[in-house]
Amino acid sequence: MLMQRQKYKSSPWKICVVTMGKLFVLAATAALFLALFGCAQNVPIPSGIDAQGKQFRGTDGARVTIVEFSDFQCPYCAAAQPTLERLLHEYDGEVKLVYRHYPLPSHPNAQKAAEASECAADEGQFWQMHDAMYANQQSLDAAGLARLAAGIGVSEGSFSTCIESGEKTAKIAADVFDGNRFGVTGTPTFFVNGIPVVGGSYAQLKAAIETGTGVRRNAP
Repeated sequence: MLMQRQKYKSSPWKICVVTMGKLFVLAATAALFLALFGCAQNVPIPSGIDAQGKQFRGTDGARVTIVEFSDFQCPYCAAAQPTLERLLHEYDGEVKLVYRHYPLPSHPNAQKAAEASECAADEGQFWQMHDAMYANQQSLDAAGLARLAAGIGVSEGSFSTCIESGEKTAKIAADVFDGNRFGVTGTPTFFVNGIPVVGGSYAQLKAAIETGTGVRRNAP
């Protein structure tokens, strides 16, 4: 809704005082909001490698685990990332998100992109590479992957050696094998505490999380 200008008969000084007073109230309200909520959407989400050697974001040992089978060249997977980040912020401390690779044969750059993420992981940069590739899906050829890796600070020499050697191929294949075993046929596919969630919309994932935690929250 647009606020329309109104005509005042008051003196210019009185208008200024009233306006400044309103601005002060708004500023105080905003400061209180930031103090209470800490700009949650800008707070980095914790990440790490769990006991099974899987990359995760959120809280290890949380009551709810979301396993995501995904493909870095899949546009639907890229579209799902803001939803996942939103849920990790909203259910901070209650959700663990595990990333599993499932590069589709129809996406020619997906396999190497998956390997690139694991090469970056060797330098503790998995999630940085993850985010960079989803934000730049048009740059997943060999040159683009090298450029993205360099952009997040991965050693050029180490990355090149890792990618060219194919040393991460077996790790990607293991994820694909598990995905097939669990019935994955496309991406993204989510399992919340082992239960498949078809579609993976915000509402669907939120409902599955609340079933697992027993906590219901209104969307902000």
